[in-house]
Amino acid sequence: MSVGFRESPAASCQSDQSPCSLARRGWLIGLAAAAAVSGCAVISPDPERTASGDRSATDPSEWSGRFSALYRVPGSAGDEQSASGRFRLLQREGQTLLELSSPIGQMIAQAQADAQGARLTDNQGRSHQAPSVELLTEQLFGWRVPVQRLPGWLQGRFGSAGTARPGNQWAGHESGWDIRIDGWLDDRVVRTLQLSWPGQGIAADRRLRLRLVVDSAS
Repeated sequence: MSVGFRESPAASCQSDQSPCSLARRGWLIGLAAAAAVSGCAVISPDPERTASGDRSATDPSEWSGRFSALYRVPGSAGDEQSASGRFRLLQREGQTLLELSSPIGQMIAQAQADAQGARLTDNQGRSHQAPSVELLTEQLFGWRVPVQRLPGWLQGRFGSAGTARPGNQWAGHESGWDIRIDGWLDDRVVRTLQLSWPGQGIAADRRLRLRLVVDSAS
């Protein structure tokens, strides 16, 4: 496959629910991050930040960089699948735009969401809809990817888990995710964000690890 996936050679592709088919859909996780794992997406803003009104005019509204993901789904015989590519995250006027592409720049998916709901269209023209991005990713992948929280997380803001101090490494937990900051781009923007689901000590047959590296923000 293109876009950097590794699939088990023994996997059957005869069914939409086969490990192979699930692996093909796995790149959509990037809407998590990144989510999830690919394409282009629009989602609603972080409700906590909107409600509290703590967004500053000096806060960045656009991030771009690279993502990588390792994930495991039921039926994959314990083998992890992988994906990598580039992302662009834009937060503006009540919406968040997330674009992800393959390492060579090929668009993989397109999604959009607002208060009315979320829609994702892949590069084959197939469309998926749900009332929210979290529900959409849960329906497609079996877990709720925290897309709405990414703008805050990329600024070191983690709600009840606290706020990271610029320049320092940080580790914590929020919304069932283990979160780690490994570096900062500047005093406002996280350079490297590591996300793992489920959190440490939680048993699950689906697992996802995301790594976002921000190259620029404005």
